Amino acid sequence: MAAGEPFMIPTDCFVNGRLSARTFTAPDGSITDNAVQSLANISASKLEHQHEPPVVLSNHATAVVVQRVPVYKCRGVTAVVHRFAISASVPPTGGGSVTVDLLKNGVSILSAPVVLDDTVAAYVDVVAIITSSDLVQGDQLDVSVTAVAATAPKGVAAWLMIRGKAQ
Repeated sequence: MAAGEPFMIPTDCFVNGRLSARTFTAPDGSITDNAVQSLANISASKLEHQHEPPVVLSNHATAVVVQRVPVYKCRGVTAVVHRFAISASVPPTGGGSVTVDLLKNGVSILSAPVVLDDTVAAYVDVVAIITSSDLVQGDQLDVSVTAVAATAPKGVAAWLMIRGKAQ
């Protein structure tokens, strides 16, 4: 074998001791979740994070009112909104409803605000269609209750799923 040519081991190899190299490029898919030890001490900036902040818009005994609530500030380099939904522990009655929007820096990121009306049972999620899911550092998400009609629901909560990308 000439100098500089790679040395190839055509079968399994066991090293009973330390293995070191000046550089190492792991083949795609060769390092999986199971290969990372629980005490690996990997920096948080190298991991993706999933946030699911619950947003309480009214408690179980109180009807929801028009309001705007800040819920998330993108602190990492980028993030993606994967899901937005609302539900109520006490649904509206008699034609009642609530309309909720998700705003990024004051602008809706939904195809249309989510409406929870008297046809939706207690604790059932009404899921939004997200049209602009990408976030960058500094972006602010707010949940906005834009309209309440007739007998409004109580115990209204908004549910977000946000995944922050590794830096």
